[in-house]
This record gives sequence, structure tokens and C-alpha cells, in this order.
Amino acid sequence: MKAREILIQAHDPQAACYLVELLQDEAEDVQHRAVEVLNAVEVLNMVQDSAPIRVLLEALRSKEWWVQVRAFEALRTSGNSKLFDAVLILLQDADEYIRSSAVEILKKQQRAFNHLVKTLDDTDTGVRARTVEALVTLEDKRAVPVFLRLLREMPTLGSLII
Repeated sequence: MKAREILIQAHDPQAACYLVELLQDEAEDVQHRAVEVLNAVEVLNMVQDSAPIRVLLEALRSKEWWVQVRAFEALRTSGNSKLFDAVLILLQDADEYIRSSAVEILKKQQRAFNHLVKTLDDTDTGVRARTVEALVTLEDKRAVPVFLRLLREMPTLGSLII
């Protein structure tokens, strides 16, 4: 059995902290393996410290696309309560990939409804489209007037609503 499988099966919060630190390693293969193990064990639910969340949020800015994708997956599947406030801040980021990722992370959280509605005014059409999808996913009746307004003001988003 490889050490990787042992780490996956261990579900050890301390191991999780070390793996998150490895995301900052200069070697691409180290970052790649660390993020794969992080995804496999869903460690963010076990860790009490918010440092791993901060590191993963920063990994969304990595110059390596696969680090961005894997960090996003780890964050999206975590469900960690400490993540919510940090992700709200990302909705204001200058980078549309970061804003879009934040919407995706929030799409199953009812308490994000009002924040998502505000994100419909985003300058990027991709972020707006992902936000509509997120609001549809929430299945919140409060979205009805929002959807009607969107159909009137932005008919191009209609296919996502109807």
C-alpha cells in the first residue's frame, strides 16, 4: 500500500494540515499529489483550524490550472462552516474564475441566496450565468421575482431559467 492510500484512509486532521502546506511546494508533482489526496479524504470537514481553507482559497489563484481545479473541488465538496464567510469575499474578487468558483461553492447553501442575487449584477456573463444556475439549484421561491426580472432585462439568460 502506498503512503498516499494510508493518508486517505487515516482521516487525520494533522495530516490534512501537512497536505495543505504541500500545495505551496514549488514542485508541481508534489502539489498535484497533495491536492488529489486532499480531495480523496475530504479533510476540510475534520480540520478545526481555518488555515487549510485559506491555503485552498489561495490555491484558486495558482498559475497551474489543475491546482485551481482541484482546490476548487476540495472547497466545493467540503461543506465546512468556516468556508462560507471566506467564499463571500471571493464574490468580489477581480478574477472572474474566482468569482465563478465562489458561486459554484455557494450554490447549495440557502443562506447564500441574497449574496447570489447581488452577484447577478456581475460584469462577467459567465459569472452571471453560473449565478442563475446556482439560484435554480437552491429552489427558493424568493427567486421567482428575480427570475421574472431577468427574463425581462436579460433574455439571453432565459434558457437557464426556463
